[in-house]
Formats: sequence, C-alpha cells, structure tokens
Amino acid sequence: MSRVLQALGLSRKHLTLPAFKRPLRFLSHRGLIGEWLLRGIPIDEATQLGLDPSEQFTFWVYPDEGIGHFLYWYGFEGWEFHTVKLFADFARRARAIVDVGANTGVYSLLACAVNPTAQVIGFEPVPSTYQRYLRNIALNKFEGRCHTRTEALSNFIGSSSLEVPEDLTMARMVGNPTGNSIQVPVSTADALLPDDMPVDLVKIDVEGFEDKVLEGMQRTLRRWHPPIIFEVLPGGPAKAIEDVLRPLGYSFSCITENGPESVSNLDPGVATERNFLALAPNANV
Repeated sequence: MSRVLQALGLSRKHLTLPAFKRPLRFLSHRGLIGEWLLRGIPIDEATQLGLDPSEQFTFWVYPDEGIGHFLYWYGFEGWEFHTVKLFADFARRARAIVDVGANTGVYSLLACAVNPTAQVIGFEPVPSTYQRYLRNIALNKFEGRCHTRTEALSNFIGSSSLEVPEDLTMARMVGNPTGNSIQVPVSTADALLPDDMPVDLVKIDVEGFEDKVLEGMQRTLRRWHPPIIFEVLPGGPAKAIEDVLRPLGYSFSCITENGPESVSNLDPGVATERNFLALAPNANV
C-alpha cells in the first residue's frame, strides 16, 4: 500500500483526515475498496449505523476496536450481517431483550433503534468495555430503555477470573487467574432478571461459556420461551448447549446467508457467521 500512496503523492497520515476518510468510506460501503487499503487507519469518532435509514443509531468507534473498524468502513454488510438482520427481525416485536456479552453495545443499540418500546438489559463485565457501552447508550439517549449490568453471567453466584486479552471482544472466564485476568462479579440471569420481565429475545456471545449462561437462565427460558441467538466456536461447548436446551423443547438452526437453516446439531462449520438460532415450540415470535 505504501507504494500506491507514494505514487499518488500521499502519506499514511493523509488517510486519517476527514477529507480522505469520507470518500474512502463512501467507496468501501459500496465494495469498491479492499481491506488492504483501510487496515490500520485509526478511527476515533462517532458514526451512524443501521439496517434502514429510519432505524439508525450513533456508535463511537475507537482506534483499538476491531469490530468498530469493520462497522465504520463497511456498515453491517461487513460484520455479522445475516445475524444482525435476524436479530433485528426478532427485536422489532420483542417486549424485553437480554444482551449477554454486550461488548460496546452494537446489538443493544440496534434493538433500541428498531423497537422504540422495547426494554433492553445488557451484561458486560470488562470495565473499560462497559464504559464504552455506557457512552454509546448516552450518545443515543437510550438510558431509559437500555439497562446495564457489570456481572458476568454463568450458572452460579459469586466471582471469577475473567481473562482480558488485547482484543477485548475475546474476554472470557477462566478457571484460574492469569497475567491478563481480573476478578469480576458473577451471577445468573434468573437471579438478576425481574420475574415479570417478558423476555422475548436473548443474544449470547461469551466466548465459549454459552452453556453456563443458559444453565443459569432456566427459569426465564421455561417461562418466556424466547428465541436465542448465540455463537458456537470451534471446539466450544456445542454438545453442552444442546443438552441444556433440548429438554426445554428448543430446536436449532444455523444462521446462513440464506437465513436460518434447520440443523440436527450445533456444528460451527455450517453457519455463515458461527452463529445459531434456538427456537422453542411455543416461542413468542
């Protein structure tokens, strides 16, 4: 890339200027610029995101945030588009939405944007990420509808070590403390969600501990039968997730570019974005 810039009489610094970023973003959203040109350009500003112009929200992108980088340059077309679209479809008719592993709030904000009457409760235990989550909520004035918690969800109440790598999106609970770990409070969804909250949608992304979150959500799942959108990583607890949800009547679909496709087991190799949908027979959909 440096040769291309030199041929044009430009330096890397030029690409960080608004006069260059705006046209670059226009072209990247239309698939006319490769990632090789955009990689490493620092972004530290608010941007507008949404699947529809009438459902947009403000999202602050940080220089060290990989997800934000893709969203800034490509919108949702560049990041989990098929999962985002499915989530939005469910969120539009949901009364209450639970976002477990909310990160900086993309899914929480999207839910509030597509459904102005929905209540969202999000869980994000990494302190620095949580502060960014709060900032995004405040930017959109969603404080009255998006309620946040700092507990890590699992199947017990107490505390645990949370490994926080350089890529904050990969933070995960670990059995023993490591050099990159912090202590965080842990609870169950059933202990923290109000009994009368009509949970109509759950999204879980906790880097391999999805089964533990679901074990601690049994009462909520039995009462409300919400659709659940979750990630299954290679080598992750696919069988354990099945064992938790099958007795509750849930069936599974992988999320593909053609929409949800029914599957007999949670094989991450068949899903476009390694994300799956679980539906109960009497789900409120």
